[in-house]
Amino acid sequence: MSAKLKSVLAALIFVPFLLNGLIAQNKRPVWIEQRPVDNAYYIGIGYASKTKHPTDYQKVARDNALSDIASQIKVQISSDIMQQVVEKAGMVADEFKSFVRSSTKAELEGYELVDSYETDKDYWVYYRLSKAKYKSLKKAKLNKAKALSLDMFKKAQAAENTGQIAKALLFYFQSVPPIEKYVNEPLEAEINGQHIYLFNEIYASLQRLLSGLKLESLTPELKGKLGQPIATPLKVRINFMQGAAGRPVQNMPVRFSFTRGAGDLIKQAYSDAAGIAKTRVLRISSADNLQIVQARIDLNKLVNQENPSVVLKGIMNSLVAPTARFLIHVTGLTAYVETDESIMGQKVVVRQLGPALKKALSDQGLTFSPSAAKADYLIKVKLWRVVAPKCTDCILLLLL
Repeated sequence: MSAKLKSVLAALIFVPFLLNGLIAQNKRPVWIEQRPVDNAYYIGIGYASKTKHPTDYQKVARDNALSDIASQIKVQISSDIMQQVVEKAGMVADEFKSFVRSSTKAELEGYELVDSYETDKDYWVYYRLSKAKYKSLKKAKLNKAKALSLDMFKKAQAAENTGQIAKALLFYFQSVPPIEKYVNEPLEAEINGQHIYLFNEIYASLQRLLSGLKLESLTPELKGKLGQPIATPLKVRINFMQGAAGRPVQNMPVRFSFTRGAGDLIKQAYSDAAGIAKTRVLRISSADNLQIVQARIDLNKLVNQENPSVVLKGIMNSLVAPTARFLIHVTGLTAYVETDESIMGQKVVVRQLGPALKKALSDQGLTFSPSAAKADYLIKVKLWRVVAPKCTDCILLLLL
């Protein structure tokens, strides 16, 4: 047999094997059609369209697979207090669980790629995560989170014991973020030989301190004029009450706002060593006769985070921050209107402009004074009706 013939026969023999290999390669794996089941692993199947995601289809498929894994990890709201926080934050349990799952997905570690499959248009991946490994890693992270939270909690207690109430509140709030991803867990800890449930203890401490704060308006009633600033500052005193006695609280953030009426004011202030925080109304813009400014402990400043999580927002919304209020009695600006109307040099007996102008100004909240000396504004109006070459009936109006 010639060498050429042998080569042809060898090629013919090899072709079927090559075709079988190509067919096997293009055959969709079983795990795409039938989801694998393995009690030792969390299974994640992810898909991405190459058409929709031409440059990052692998990342999209992997993220979908990890979301699939995270959805299998059970989330329970084990704390009665956390249940209250969820409800008062306006969330439903599913929203809270979604937050925990998103956090779980973001921190997933130890997963492994089992297989992948692709066509010209589609891409699939198969990931798995050992349940035992996940449990071990989660325990390590949980212990680290509790340690960080407990450190902040101890600092809060130390500040509270030395009478630094604002600082104590700040540290109590700062003890939440390390454990917020694990609030569905019991979060047991030990402090000073005492067994506690950390989240419950943090929340109870925040409630206790806030309920002990008393805000008192030192200038409860003020007078103001529309469009004008108020010369007298709005002062509020903050005390932390222990029985009938109270001690001033320093460095407490306070937020001022109109709850009735409107105007410009300095919105934020901190209490001084005497526990007094003050602000000024720069301008009253509402014509309401009675307006109210409220002073409230500024929890956002105490939380000290630009974008707090849904858990932290829930805590803030469920806590009752003490308030005080200021009543502002507002009067409109006064004006003295002086009009001079004439037609062709003759004084008008029955004036029309003066009453019309007063009505228009009155509609804008202005009141009128019988005396120019007592008025905020003096308005002089002169009107002449004359004959001009190109105007049969022209009116010249001059406001002084």
